Amino acid sequence: MKKILLIFAVSIVFAGCQKNSNLPKPDIAVPTEPPQNIITTIKDAVQKQLVLKCEYIDEDGEKTMTYIKGKVVRLIGRDADQKELNGLMKDGKFYLWSNESKQGMIININAKADLSMGDTPIESVEDVIEVLESQKDKCSISPESAGLLELPSDVEFSEVTN
Repeated sequence: MKKILLIFAVSIVFAGCQKNSNLPKPDIAVPTEPPQNIITTIKDAVQKQLVLKCEYIDEDGEKTMTYIKGKVVRLIGRDADQKELNGLMKDGKFYLWSNESKQGMIININAKADLSMGDTPIESVEDVIEVLESQKDKCSISPESAGLLELPSDVEFSEVTN
């Protein structure tokens, strides 16, 4: 009889230890961190030193691929003859060149050069960022190499004076 009482007591203890699935589950909020590569503005991406690729379309419908990282902007577009034209804004200067002719020019942006994107005069990288903000839905983090943001070594540049 003692054996039956012992088995009965152990059964009651084990029954009390089982998980009860009928009980309501507590709401526990698990904190999550927002993804670090999400950008909300072009300026935000510039501050994070991300390489962005933006497809800028001007008021004439001309498409220019724009790459930006920090204070450096690379532009790849077409000239009037539909030949590829490259530009790089860096250190207060705008370098403009053709890969076909291997010739280029340097324009001092700080000397109030006559540069513009649409109706916006371009006097600094901040002006380019402002223009791209209005078309930020056409921008994404770029898998391209940051080498795109360097001057080509095989192009001969000459300084343009205003």
